[in-house]
Amino acid sequence: MKELLNDLDRWRTAGTRVALARVVDVEGSGPRGPG
Repeated sequence: MKELLNDLDRWRTAGTRVALARVVDVEGSGPRGPG
């Protein structure tokens, strides 16, 4: 998580627009589980 926060801060400082999402539910198969 710390690595992600460092990346987000670096991108924000550079003016790079980003979006962050979290998987809260999966129906059927998926590449990742919720969380």
